[in-house]
Amino acid sequence: MNSRADSNAHTNIEKMLSAIFTMCLLNREIDSRQLDELVRRSRAKANQRANRLKPNRSKAVDLVLLGSVLHRWNRNPKYLDEDARPLPLKPTGPAPSVQALFRAEHRANEFAGGIEQLKNSGLVKQTRAGLLLPRHDLILLHS
Repeated sequence: MNSRADSNAHTNIEKMLSAIFTMCLLNREIDSRQLDELVRRSRAKANQRANRLKPNRSKAVDLVLLGSVLHRWNRNPKYLDEDARPLPLKPTGPAPSVQALFRAEHRANEFAGGIEQLKNSGLVKQTRAGLLLPRHDLILLHS
C-alpha cells in the first residue's frame, strides 16, 4: 500500500474502534475492567483467526475498505431515501453508484475486486432491476 492508503486504512480502523469503544462505554452494564477483559479476549480470538488466514493472505479481502464503502452507503444522505434507508444503486457510473462509493474512498482502482467481494460475501443483494442494495451496514466475522 502507499502511504496515503496506509494512512486512510489506519484512520478508518481508528474510527471503527473508537465507535465500538464508545458504544461499550455508554453501556452501563460494562465497567472499565470488564471492557479491558473483552478487549483482551477479542484480541486473542482475532489473533487466532488471523493465524488461520495467513496462508490465504493473497486472497484476503480488504475488510476496512468494504466496511468504509458500506458505512458511506448507509450514512451519506446522498445515498439514503426519505426514511434514511440505503438506496439501491447501479453498480457503475457517476454518483450515486457503488463505483462512486469506491472513488469517494480514494480506492477506485479496487472497485472491480471490491464489488465482487461485496457480492460473493453476501454483503449486498441484487434487485430484479439489477441494482445493488446493502444487506447490513457493517461487516461481522464469525469463526
